[in-house]
Amino acid sequence: MIRANELWRYGIAALVVSAALGLQLAAEPIIGSVSPPLFFAAAVAAAAWYGGLGPGMLATLLGAAAGAYFFVPPVWRLAPTPGEIAFVIGFLLEGAFITWIVVRLQSASREAQAQQEALRESEELFRATFEQAAVGMAHTALDGRLLRVNGRFADILGFTRDELMERSFQAITHPDDLASNVDLARRLAAGEFSHYTVEKRYTRKDGGTVWANLTSSIRRSHAGRPLHYIAVIEDISERKRAEEAVRAAERQLRDLLDNLFVFVGLLDPDGTVRWVNRPLLVAGGLTLEQVIGRAFWDCPWWTHDPAACDRVRAAVQAAAGGRPARFDETIRAAADGRMVIDFQVAFLRGEDGAVRYILPSAVDITDRKRAEAERADRETRLQVVLDTAADAIITIDHAGTILTVNRAVEAMFGYTVGELVGQNVRMLMPPPFSVEHDTYITRYLATGEARIIGTGREAIARRKDGSVFPIELAISEINHLRQFTGIVRDVTRRKELEREVVEIASLEQRRIGQDLHDTVGQELTALNILAGDLADAVRTDPDAAARLAGRVAGGLRRCQRELRVVIRGLLPVPVDAEGLMAALADLADRTRSDARVACTFDCPDPVAVADNLTATQLYLIAQEAVHNAVKHARPRAVRIALCADHGLVLRVEDDGAGLPAGRSGLGLRIMHDRAAIIGARLTIGPASPAGTSVTCELPGGSHGQE
Repeated sequence: MIRANELWRYGIAALVVSAALGLQLAAEPIIGSVSPPLFFAAAVAAAAWYGGLGPGMLATLLGAAAGAYFFVPPVWRLAPTPGEIAFVIGFLLEGAFITWIVVRLQSASREAQAQQEALRESEELFRATFEQAAVGMAHTALDGRLLRVNGRFADILGFTRDELMERSFQAITHPDDLASNVDLARRLAAGEFSHYTVEKRYTRKDGGTVWANLTSSIRRSHAGRPLHYIAVIEDISERKRAEEAVRAAERQLRDLLDNLFVFVGLLDPDGTVRWVNRPLLVAGGLTLEQVIGRAFWDCPWWTHDPAACDRVRAAVQAAAGGRPARFDETIRAAADGRMVIDFQVAFLRGEDGAVRYILPSAVDITDRKRAEAERADRETRLQVVLDTAADAIITIDHAGTILTVNRAVEAMFGYTVGELVGQNVRMLMPPPFSVEHDTYITRYLATGEARIIGTGREAIARRKDGSVFPIELAISEINHLRQFTGIVRDVTRRKELEREVVEIASLEQRRIGQDLHDTVGQELTALNILAGDLADAVRTDPDAAARLAGRVAGGLRRCQRELRVVIRGLLPVPVDAEGLMAALADLADRTRSDARVACTFDCPDPVAVADNLTATQLYLIAQEAVHNAVKHARPRAVRIALCADHGLVLRVEDDGAGLPAGRSGLGLRIMHDRAAIIGARLTIGPASPAGTSVTCELPGGSHGQE
């Protein structure tokens, strides 16, 4: 079926046949009818050339019909004759042949034209590609001469094209790379490989060096003979500089890591060692070659302990799964030593989110662990000391929060340690001190004015059950920690003793007053009356005056004796070095006479005590011991002994019923307090074979012994 856009071709066929008919008719008078198909054959050829096979065949049919009708006798008739039939058949065959020949010629012409166009386009494409390529391109003769280069090649090397045409690739190759490049070119020409790629250096026109990535191949003839090299170069100087910068940064980083006190390593996700820094190698007495490529947990740092290997393996595997780990571990150090490290394992992810590297690191904490152990030991010992202290010791911070307490606090206040630590110390104070306590601290921190800190004072404390008791409080500041330590002493017993002493003193004063009133006072009253009588008798009755004067003198002597007794109670020991011996001897005498008990004083060698306070307290201890023995033990004999042998020893022994178990009366407490006043050690125990022994010992030099 003929397409609508091809009808013009058939129209041309009809038109050229009509033109051929007209020309044939016009030329017939001149040339006759010797060659009627001539013009029609030309018309067929023209129709086939411009229209193709269909129009050519149409022109053949039209030409055969026109020729037979107009030029084959008898002309101008439609009745076929043998001559017309022969003409038509012959012309049809001739036209078909002409059409086929013309179509073939046209096709060949078009193919040749297309090939020429393709070749031209290919040459233009090659030329454009060669000239406009972003990489350098060159054709090089087998001897190295540059045959052709593009602009980029010239730009990379800083030459003009003409300058490069006068050079060889040997001349522009860096001397250090020339031998290897020549060998590669020789092997390429020999057919060992079809092409090669290598990074090489070129020498620029200005003498500088440029790095390039060279891809070289060879063009061969149909017979396989090498014709010339084809070189493509890419300027990689920037990349090389970047790579060198990366390598320099890597070297700097490794130098930095090698000079740290921290242990650092780099592992593959499976735990294979890629690199470790110098401190870790030095710590283990190893070289890098001994650990590179090995599983990290199989390296000598861990092999001393299978459990350590397992812990490290588990940590590395956890990091490979995206879970970091950190713990203290012991490693084998150089010379088979041991080192404690703070060990941690981290990881580095790639752009795809997967773990790319494992990063183990550690810090030597051997000294810190040793210091912690020593500190813990010191703290333990200190806590033991604090816990054995009789006084309560409390540490608080600047906000008044209790930080530490010793065991004495529990016994003194009734709280447990857990109930106190973390609470405000005001819980141990009754109002109004508990309300004002925070104000004390705030004022001190703001002004630095110490009212209690650094000094001792008496205060009132409160127990857990709400009861209050007197304390003696000493507070000191731990400056660098902004903490305060308070030492609390329960002075309830001391206050009781002070009250008892005051009461005893009051009783003694009343007794002395009563004694003076009952004896000396009454005697003086009588003497006053006698003195009046004596005054009257002197004037009227001298004999009676003499008798009255004698009675007055006797009364004065009795007053003197009574006053001596009172004075002995107030000042029992004479103020001289040997006063203690005299007082103890007098005590023995009075006990024998007053209590009718055999009491002796034994002092083989003289003992001189210059300190009257010490002598007085010793005498009062002896007096109390003798009084207790006479009053409670009903002894037959009491012995008071005093000697000086590397110190001073006072001993009172009796052979009575002995001291009842658990007895702790006021007299015993007073004796202990008197011994404490002079720094002596008082012991009370059974005597042999029966009775009680009270011994008071003073160390040498503490009693003013001469």
